[in-house]
Amino acid sequence: MHDLMQRRGMNLDRMRDLDKAFGYPSRGYRKIHVAGTNGKGSVTTKIASALTQLGYRIVTGGTDNHLFMVDLRPKNITGKEATEVLDQVRITVNKNLIPFDLQPPTVTSGIRIGTPAVTSRGMEEKEMDRIAQLIDQAIVNRHDQEKLAKIRLDVEQLAKEFMIYYEMH
Repeated sequence: MHDLMQRRGMNLDRMRDLDKAFGYPSRGYRKIHVAGTNGKGSVTTKIASALTQLGYRIVTGGTDNHLFMVDLRPKNITGKEATEVLDQVRITVNKNLIPFDLQPPTVTSGIRIGTPAVTSRGMEEKEMDRIAQLIDQAIVNRHDQEKLAKIRLDVEQLAKEFMIYYEMH
């Protein structure tokens, strides 16, 4: 129940008051990081906005959580092809059907992007513009292996700047 209240954003003071009222021991509530928000507004909204500025269409016009879908038809690429190209440069997305998609489920016209992997590393809104640029560069240059190799190095450098386990390196 308390996890549910936390996930729904119930005020921490209110949760402590309820514990006290019902005689529960103090649970030491603390603010938790919600993937996609980083406590400063939505990084997901930031990357979706950056992709929109680069000519992509965000399905439903935006997002209110840590996931969003991108319609790739304006860029003349399928979800399957985009997923394969982005995998080459070490960016992980999922191909995804979009509403009224004419492509089969194994091909798709869209991709789904989530931000938990990058926010867990500590990336914030300022890095979302850079990630959107890398996604766009990979898609635009999908037939140029030299450019894809450079983009991959840029992605790897960004990951090194936000390492998960510092003590291992």
